[in-house]
Amino acid sequence: MPASRRWLLAVLLNVLISVSSPRRQASGRLFLRVLLLENCDGPPLPIRFVDRKISWIKDLGHVVDATVSVSKSIASFRMVFVELKRCRDPQRLDVCEYYATWSWRTAICNLVVMPGMIWTPILHSISPPIKCPLKAGTYHAVNSTWDLNSALMKEVLEDGMVWKGDVVFADPNNASAGCLRGAIQGVKRNFQ
Repeated sequence: MPASRRWLLAVLLNVLISVSSPRRQASGRLFLRVLLLENCDGPPLPIRFVDRKISWIKDLGHVVDATVSVSKSIASFRMVFVELKRCRDPQRLDVCEYYATWSWRTAICNLVVMPGMIWTPILHSISPPIKCPLKAGTYHAVNSTWDLNSALMKEVLEDGMVWKGDVVFADPNNASAGCLRGAIQGVKRNFQ
């Protein structure tokens, strides 16, 4: 093959590869932006936020300090239900599209306290420690955040999309024990 054809073939291959490759990631470090953290609408449930503060810490991004009240002991959880929506605009959290629903019905207590999960850093920030049975009382989270080093969180937060979700906990009688709503977004920041 003549040199001019090899050159043209190389250029075409580079163009095809760059077009078909995933888009380049924005430069900078990935941080979490917490846009919303609240109790779901409706009557008060046994598990409720009573206070929360969202702060920006340079090396961590947004962290949450929260006080959660558990008004009655809960022996175990029968179900955890998560509904996730994707929103394009952090200023319009009321305009989102349905993304996915998950529910867990077995070994929920083991799943919640399992090490290496995306929520493990949140659990480590809570005192007294969360465990089953969940005792009535007041729980405090300090500098709480998700595990941004997990592949799942990097993938989900990379594109700058806003993720809004409700997490519902059901007690052994299948009654709602808690419903918490939140919205997060990944942001890239460069720091010198």
